[in-house]
Amino acid sequence: MPTTETKPGADVDIVARRKEIIRRPPRIARWIGRAALVGYLFALWWYRAWIGEHLPATSDVVWNFESRAALLSALQEFAAAAAVEAVKFFLIGLLVMWAAGKPRADRSSFRRKCFLLILGLGLTTTVQGLEIGGMPGGDQLWIPVIGCLAGMTIGSATLRGKKGIMRLCAWTFTHLLLFCVFLLVVGYLATDDQPLDVQEVAVTAAEKRRLMDMIKQAVHQRSADGSNDTRQLRLSENEVKTLFAWGMEAVGTDPRVDLRLEPETVTVQASPSFTIPLVGKRFVNAHLSAQVDVTEGHPELRVEELQLGRLGCPQSACDYVSRAILSGLQFDDDISDIVQSIERLQVDEAEVTLVGNRTAIREKVLPAIQSKLGMSPELIAATGDHLKNIVSTAGNLPQGDARFVAIATEAFRFAQQRSTEGDPVLENQAALLSLGIVLGHRRVADLAGSPDAARQWYIARQKIGNVAIRGRGDWTQHFCVSAALEVMSDKATSDMIGVLKEEIDSGGGSGFSFGDLLADRAGTLFAESATRNESAARKMQQRFAGGVTIDDIFPPAADLPEGLQEAELQSQFGGIEGAKYREITQEIERRLQQCYLLQP
Repeated sequence: MPTTETKPGADVDIVARRKEIIRRPPRIARWIGRAALVGYLFALWWYRAWIGEHLPATSDVVWNFESRAALLSALQEFAAAAAVEAVKFFLIGLLVMWAAGKPRADRSSFRRKCFLLILGLGLTTTVQGLEIGGMPGGDQLWIPVIGCLAGMTIGSATLRGKKGIMRLCAWTFTHLLLFCVFLLVVGYLATDDQPLDVQEVAVTAAEKRRLMDMIKQAVHQRSADGSNDTRQLRLSENEVKTLFAWGMEAVGTDPRVDLRLEPETVTVQASPSFTIPLVGKRFVNAHLSAQVDVTEGHPELRVEELQLGRLGCPQSACDYVSRAILSGLQFDDDISDIVQSIERLQVDEAEVTLVGNRTAIREKVLPAIQSKLGMSPELIAATGDHLKNIVSTAGNLPQGDARFVAIATEAFRFAQQRSTEGDPVLENQAALLSLGIVLGHRRVADLAGSPDAARQWYIARQKIGNVAIRGRGDWTQHFCVSAALEVMSDKATSDMIGVLKEEIDSGGGSGFSFGDLLADRAGTLFAESATRNESAARKMQQRFAGGVTIDDIFPPAADLPEGLQEAELQSQFGGIEGAKYREITQEIERRLQQCYLLQP
């Protein structure tokens, strides 16, 4: 029987071949990871222009708010943008670890970790720098770095198999629990169940108008040195406090604030509130002292003291808050316009003096203030264009109700023309606001108009004269003001409604009018129908293009009771809760339903 001879070294070759087969899958996985990393980085480079155009920036969305609802919406946008940003860099960290593969036993774990950490953070900084077009700062890197580190941690755990994943889950749960406890402790120390002992600032409509008129007047007054290019505005301590409270009121919190001005220093105490489910109302009792200065459009801010409730912040935290505020100012277009227009800001004892460029104040600062405390810049600009169109087309108008219909038709014709490349809802809103200024009341321009809205209003009134609906000029005012206020309902202050109503009825002694009530209701329905959404906006424009009459927009109202004093309203109609009062309001609604333009 022949014997099989084994060549020397054959066993060694078989063992080596088996080891090679065992090592091949990890090698293949590493090369797949490297290819995926290179492909992903190339995709980020290729699509960075698209990403920068379509995704919200985490640095600016939180600064754009006009109300509590807008603030919550902005925070949601910030969270969504931050999540997208974190996931993007999470994949970089994950692929870096997969590209490195499972570490070998004969290599230094510490040196390998340092190399991968430098590689991951270096790629993160490079990608972020390419997207923003420069070297990123700390405020622009914290979300990408957190995302990258999370990806590297999970990638390292997956390479270790089941044990690594289980260890990672335990580590994550423990630290998440500790983080939640930390947030609860900080939240408890930073909030109180009672506000600071400071009074709420009564921001009345008259005070708001006075402040806006004062700022507008500063644009037209020549500066103290006789220069025509600069304007000076002095604000007292109480006026600055009112502006601050107005901003707090705009975001839906209690305007409970105290403010002190000292040379180069501003000290603010405020108690904004919020409600926690199952806990109730809590107050963030904040005390802040900071040095403020603006020179040639360059702001400087140093927070010297910051305390939230019982939680005092160290100077390092105060410095970070200073940098965060200054960084935020750069990303907010409205605030940036205001700051850049200031040539000099000087804080003295109980007074602030601002010196700025006249053109910048008129064209940028006033719209920016209106945007932060009321209207959006786009709507303000569009309203200004609509006002100019009404003024330019105001000649040769028919008489009677046909004059009102002609002006409204021209307003929506212009809106339809601009909507071919623009937003029809925005254009219809601007049309309604321009009608509210020209045919409604001059005060609508204070919050809804462009900087030269008052001048346009004066010219339009000279050309157009009185415009009546069914023979009544006051019904035209009620209709147009109500339509404008419906547009401003989520953007302007609520007390504007009462103030404008009082000024329209300032003739005195007119009493309660069901005809006025119908006019108010008709204007509201008209604005709702014209601005509900894009489809409804275009539909309203097409309705006007097809031709309309007064019956399509305003029903007969001459037979409705008017001139009712309070005692008569109570005795004859049972007050606003009486059965006869409800009967007439139902009749008003029935008449309004017959109007073509007031229906959805």
